[in-house]
Amino acid sequence: MKLGRNDQCNCGSGKKYKKCCLKKDNILIGMQKEEELVAPILSDLIKYSAKHYQRSFESKMAERLPEIINTEQQYLEYIMPPIFQWGIFNLPLASNGETPFESYITKRRIPKNQLELLLKWKTELPSIFRITHQSNGYTHLTDFWSNEERIVKMGDLPEEITDGSTYLLNSLLPGEHQSFLSGLPQFITFELLDDVVNKIESLRNEQSPNQALETYYPEVTFYIYELLYAYEEDYNEDYEDSEGNNDNEDKPLTSEEQAVLEVYRKLTNQTLSEQVHQKVTALWSGYCEHHKPVITKPETYAAALEYLGHHHFQGEDPQAKTTQKELANKYGVSPGTISTRKKAFTEYLAQTA
Repeated sequence: MKLGRNDQCNCGSGKKYKKCCLKKDNILIGMQKEEELVAPILSDLIKYSAKHYQRSFESKMAERLPEIINTEQQYLEYIMPPIFQWGIFNLPLASNGETPFESYITKRRIPKNQLELLLKWKTELPSIFRITHQSNGYTHLTDFWSNEERIVKMGDLPEEITDGSTYLLNSLLPGEHQSFLSGLPQFITFELLDDVVNKIESLRNEQSPNQALETYYPEVTFYIYELLYAYEEDYNEDYEDSEGNNDNEDKPLTSEEQAVLEVYRKLTNQTLSEQVHQKVTALWSGYCEHHKPVITKPETYAAALEYLGHHHFQGEDPQAKTTQKELANKYGVSPGTISTRKKAFTEYLAQTA
């Protein structure tokens, strides 16, 4: 039943609806209506661009990024879509020098309200955004350079992406109540953030970081791929080495450090493979040798080790992975503590990569 303005709010506050949740609900309704307006336009724009300019785009990218010719197809499937969607707004692919976006506006009959929205998109620059949290189905972001807060709808993201340690590289198309992704999202982990920012800084000359990112978006995107590929290769090599040397550690673990592994082993049971256990043991041994942690509660470190076991080493379907909240209940610790320990372990992995 629809609430009247003077009815008691159903949130339980005891206040009248007009003085409680009415404004928030109206905003959510406005956002939903805006999504219904934007989704078909954006979908039609991408289909139009692919139909008329896909070949021109591929030819231009082969000249601009010759290294993609030798890139495996499985990686091109991740690299090329975001670059193409950038190209819709930025590459003069039409014979008259127009971008696909400009051609679309010229040749399509677009209602006035939709056209006003589209023209706002034309000047939007890409940026890097920190993913802070999700709420009511929307993802909240903070611009890396301007600290401006933005809201986008991205569906349910895994917990490890929304814990504040992951960044998004994209152009966010402005709407009245929210922003919209211009294309497929590119996620950047905090381990790679400094490298990506330094790459943009090296390209900018007299431009702002956002202008440089707009100009060199294909180069930055390919650089992110190279970082991820190199990180994966080095990471695998390091752990192959650590497995081979696991029985010959220079320094044995202290009784407190060994207790962490005992709790981890006891509570993981059969949920992780023996190979993963070996990798987790190597990680913990190396971390202890470098950082000499003060251990007051073994469960806090053990829970974070199991989290890494599932998310970094096991190679499970993302939907099947254990969440920090589940592990917090299992080990009797807080999700925030697991997040803190997990970040420390991940930073150590990045430093030793």
